[in-house]
Amino acid sequence: MSFASLPALPVELLESIVEYLGWDDVNPQDPHPFFNAARLKNLSHTCRSILPVCRKYLFATIKIRSSFISESRNLPALLKNSPELAGHTRHLYLQITRKPERTEIPSEFKMFSRLKSYYIFFQEDYLRMYNYANIQPQTKELLLHPIPTLTTFKLDNIANFPFHELLRNFPNIRDLEISHILIDASVEDYIPSGALPLKSLKLERFSSGEGSSDHAVVIQKLFSIRQTDGQPLFDISRLKYLKLICADSSEWIKAQTTILLQTSQLTTLILMTNGTCTINLSGILIGHSLLASRMTLKEIRIQNASTRSEYDRNPLHGLCEMLSILGKHHNVLESIFYRHFVYCRCDTGVEWEALDRVFDNHPWSRLRNLSIDIDTNIFIVPPDAPFDQQLDPETETFKKYLEDVPQRLLPKLSTKSKEDLDFHYEVHPNPTATYRNLVSTSFR
Repeated sequence: MSFASLPALPVELLESIVEYLGWDDVNPQDPHPFFNAARLKNLSHTCRSILPVCRKYLFATIKIRSSFISESRNLPALLKNSPELAGHTRHLYLQITRKPERTEIPSEFKMFSRLKSYYIFFQEDYLRMYNYANIQPQTKELLLHPIPTLTTFKLDNIANFPFHELLRNFPNIRDLEISHILIDASVEDYIPSGALPLKSLKLERFSSGEGSSDHAVVIQKLFSIRQTDGQPLFDISRLKYLKLICADSSEWIKAQTTILLQTSQLTTLILMTNGTCTINLSGILIGHSLLASRMTLKEIRIQNASTRSEYDRNPLHGLCEMLSILGKHHNVLESIFYRHFVYCRCDTGVEWEALDRVFDNHPWSRLRNLSIDIDTNIFIVPPDAPFDQQLDPETETFKKYLEDVPQRLLPKLSTKSKEDLDFHYEVHPNPTATYRNLVSTSFR
């Protein structure tokens, strides 16, 4: 039987066939999976009716990596000859590594007009941040050409990016993620004089990747700046998801509170830091800032890392203060995940007992998951010792001390876990490549 005699199949069925046979199963959990080009090419040759469906999935996600984008001639030529292909693209990843003044974008780039997500990564070199101000005007226009369908925008490693242009060209952004951002201009001069006020972007998700204290200052600016009519650039009053990867500085504490004090509908909060300053010094401040979202906030995830100083030895410092404030008010928290990396011997004293009191003295009617991981690296053997050498007596004592924490310091919390709270505690000794012993204390 020839393909010409086959009855026409519904488009939905053809799409299911392509999805099943064509996608790359390296990471099936990826929200924007890449389809295997070779499989799709072979599949597209099987019959004429399945060819347009294969094209739809093949061009749905495009990654462009080139030190000189105009040298990637295949894609511009393809789009010039078949402009309808750009209409299939929903997710675009663009990496620019050429010097700003020499960066060129082909005019066909404007054909990507139906994107849902757009990620731009700039990398001039390892020592300098890419300066957007030095890009040629024509290239700037192509990079930020209007895309009314765009809902997710990610930006990495750029100085002096015109965030106010997002309001004009990407008016429907709901998810914004920025990393390693710097703004030289003052708050007063950031929005060009004479710029007409535009409708604020109503963000539902905001993520900040790694960045220095200067990056934290940028965050403060972005969420403090007002347009000429008094409206903000970004309206985060209905923000639902907030993720901040912080450095150990007071600027990050200010950045956190600048955002949290403007939110009232958070459902997920993720705070990660490479030092203890962020949560230790601001636990009370964060707790008070979250009160406005206490009837919507369902999940908190916090990750800290500490140094060898005496101040850092208490891994729970700051956490109890924050939870105590939230616990005094009715809330709908369902899950709390806390992880702390201690590069010295950690204390397991009064703060652990305070944690037990926090969950015993206050009502947590919705809480079902409590997970606290304390990872401690301890030198246990000389550099030339084999990996399988036994722990020294001091480390063995400390390991045993950690194993007994639930019975000695968390009796009430341990009892609650038998009722309606998922609570788990483990100690995992594991020699690492640096001849240290990783002791992990976890509640899940």
